[in-house]
Amino acid sequence: MKHIKHLLFLSILCSLVLFTNCGKDSDDPVADTPANNTDDDNTDDGSTDPVNYTLTLKASEGGTVTPESGSFGENESVELLATPDSTYVFVNWTGSSTSTDNPLSVTMDADKSYTANFAKKQYPLTIIVEGEGTVSEEIVTNGRVEDYDEGTVRTAHRHIHQQGWKFDGYGKN
Repeated sequence: MKHIKHLLFLSILCSLVLFTNCGKDSDDPVADTPANNTDDDNTDDGSTDPVNYTLTLKASEGGTVTPESGSFGENESVELLATPDSTYVFVNWTGSSTSTDNPLSVTMDADKSYTANFAKKQYPLTIIVEGEGTVSEEIVTNGRVEDYDEGTVRTAHRHIHQQGWKFDGYGKN
């Protein structure tokens, strides 16, 4: 009787093994799929599809920016360069962040937008009167300021001199 119980136990065990492997066909792709597989964006090597973000670049009057607006990979470092025209200077970047750095390095961890701001070059005007007298000035194409945008036409007139002094001309410093 003891032998019959062992044989019965072994036959049940063998039956379980056979039934477990019986439905598995090596040509069946579903049978080879792991039970914990989910239908997400995973590729065969376990990585995910690359993430891209949009960079939008603009320039105010007076210059250009590089690179062109476009799509960049997640965590990609992009160098923004603002190039002023000959009569302008770079002021700053505004948008997703504000900076006076030029070039500006940004890391693409979200969609970003930047504007390069430029301003007309300005030059100081200093009037020095030697001796007695005064000089007045009139701005022909711009409002009254102490620094003048490049291209401003300025005239100085009414040379009012004191007795014994005469106007000798303009000098250049």
